[in-house]
Amino acid sequence: MYRRITEILISIIFFLLIATYIATGWMVPSTIERPISAAILATVILLTCSFLLYFLHRRILSGAGMAAAIFFLLLAGAAPKAFWFTPFHGTVLLMAMTLYFHICFHAVRPSLEYLSLQWIALGSASLITPSLLWLVPVLTLSSVGMAKDKWKFWFTLLLALLFPFAVFIGIRYMNGGGASIAAYLTDLWSGMKTLHLPSFNLPVITLFRIMMTIVFTTIAIFRIASRLSTYKTAHYHAFIHLIILAICISVLAVLFMSDPATPSGMLVTLPIAPLLGECFTNSRNKMSCRLMLVILALILIAERIAYFV
Repeated sequence: MYRRITEILISIIFFLLIATYIATGWMVPSTIERPISAAILATVILLTCSFLLYFLHRRILSGAGMAAAIFFLLLAGAAPKAFWFTPFHGTVLLMAMTLYFHICFHAVRPSLEYLSLQWIALGSASLITPSLLWLVPVLTLSSVGMAKDKWKFWFTLLLALLFPFAVFIGIRYMNGGGASIAAYLTDLWSGMKTLHLPSFNLPVITLFRIMMTIVFTTIAIFRIASRLSTYKTAHYHAFIHLIILAICISVLAVLFMSDPATPSGMLVTLPIAPLLGECFTNSRNKMSCRLMLVILALILIAERIAYFV
């Protein structure tokens, strides 16, 4: 009984700390007025993405599902812009759905339902952030081998991926005619080929946080890769594709989403959070994991305080 009460109290304290972390992200000084509705909507999207990662971890991956959700909230919420709603938040939510259905396709069963939902979600996300279309070849090559019927695979891919674009173009045609469609296709191609190379004009503590996140993610990938042969088949496939997505999305973020106004860390954290959760909950070297957690926590706290100094 005493142990159960202690666990409940620890959980309450922990969630209060998370709530404080989110609240301080809202209160970061800004020269632009930010309505509270935008903050609430952005937070709801972050929480929804974290719940998707939680269910993904509990349903498919080994370890505690809450770890992936918490890592996502902390790292995605490191930039205060994450708590100010923009269309990019819609991209992040749709990509969370893409990741969920992609992993289910590989680790649960290679069904056409998961495949079609994956492509619809990715196509919808690409309407907002066209550079994500570069993920299509990656997801296609990594999935085609799992399909039992190749003709159905290609038909589902084309139909589901193009469906959001067909709906959107149809709406624009009714509103503005052919000229509007031509302008949209030009903007789509421009979004796919225009690079936004990273800027290092950031606070030192932010650069340090990004660097340490890269280091910890690299450590997590190597630790997971060294144990792949010990995983069950579902876990094996899930972590292989999480690693691929983490690398590809990180490259896309560096090349196309490095605009300071875009909180691209939210998108990058989606595949990284489950990897960190697996590494820190199922590692054999508990002491090194605790040390890395303490370092990451101190960096996140210091970065948040720096916004008010």
